Amino acid sequence: MGEEAGDLDAGWERPLAQPKADGLSTDECRSLHPHILIVDDDVRYVELLALTLRRNGYRVSTALSGEEALAAAVDRPDLVLVDIVMAEMDGFEVAHRLHHVTGEATPFVFVTAKGQPHHRLIGLGMGAVEYIAKPFRPDELLEAVHKILRSERSWQEYRTTSGLVS
Repeated sequence: MGEEAGDLDAGWERPLAQPKADGLSTDECRSLHPHILIVDDDVRYVELLALTLRRNGYRVSTALSGEEALAAAVDRPDLVLVDIVMAEMDGFEVAHRLHHVTGEATPFVFVTAKGQPHHRLIGLGMGAVEYIAKPFRPDELLEAVHKILRSERSWQEYRTTSGLVS
């Protein structure tokens, strides 16, 4: 990863208020607490991201390899955060294979140390909805996640109400 331990910990402990889910249907709970899958082979980084997202009201699953990610994607996460540089199966391959596992276009974000412009272009060209270079501030990630999920929810509502999906 390359970040210093102090850089990694700065600003990640600040939770936002979490909405309550008492008495809600599964769909309402899913909308209120979207499911995010984190895929990265760095255990410490995965734990830090998961803690931050959970503290901000998200349901989180984690995977430390591409194979684990594909197995976890059967649960159809609302968003996948995936590192590019991983052993055995890189993030590009994970993203490519996600569609076959979920049966739909699950939005994904590359969260990676590969921050050069050409890597960003490749990632976005593969269909990533965002490309976030490490290191980044926690509020940057949370803002991107919120914006993506809000946009995805609006698109799904449009598809359902317009008759594009039954």
